Amino acid sequence: MQLTTLRVAADRPKTLGVPLQFLVTGGWMSQSVDRASMFWDWFAGHVDDIAAGAHRSSEIRDLPPVLVELSSRVVALGFGGAWEIGPDDRGWFFCVSPGASADRLAETKEFVALAPSIAGWVFHAAKPAKIWDRRAMTFDGGEVDVDSWQYQLRRWDDGAMGIIWGLPERPPGDDGDWDELGWMLLESELGEAVVIQHFVDVEMVVNPPWLLDDSGNKISILRDHVQQLTDDVGDA
Repeated sequence: MQLTTLRVAADRPKTLGVPLQFLVTGGWMSQSVDRASMFWDWFAGHVDDIAAGAHRSSEIRDLPPVLVELSSRVVALGFGGAWEIGPDDRGWFFCVSPGASADRLAETKEFVALAPSIAGWVFHAAKPAKIWDRRAMTFDGGEVDVDSWQYQLRRWDDGAMGIIWGLPERPPGDDGDWDELGWMLLESELGEAVVIQHFVDVEMVVNPPWLLDDSGNKISILRDHVQQLTDDVGDA
């Protein structure tokens, strides 16, 4: 049986750095260690059912009861509600998403640091980079093949980066929504934590000159390219 990643998404904040909803002086964990411990105790007690449910679920509407409860418990943590379960070379991974916020990333790292050691499972504080069979994104009800996309990186004096995606054709949806597709692809290639920590801008351009003459960067080298600049592409 081919395994896919189960994604439960929350709305992306419109700007980076949205503060944690209930962050108070002293840090999230100083206020919420009991809540985190209760979550992980529950997760460890239902881990077999969670894995079985992830096996069976290919779409959000098909969530079995144990994953509905998992989703509710993630929402109660206050990180925004997004989470993923998927196959990992060690078995399974589970992650909560900090939702494009550097403040939340610090808190999700504290949360994951409390995770128990469970054979066959690895836990992340942000969405890990995607392991592709084929680079294709689902967006606005359609599938977008992104293997032929190219890119150029921007880098500012303070180290922050932006990316310009060169597209051979218009993706589905309105022009104003394309940036969301660009952010989704960037996170899928690099992992959410790297994007939060280093990227501040995404631009989408249809048929730029450097795409037409094939002088842009191939998407397949993006991870290595950014790793050379940041030395930290990977999982949180």
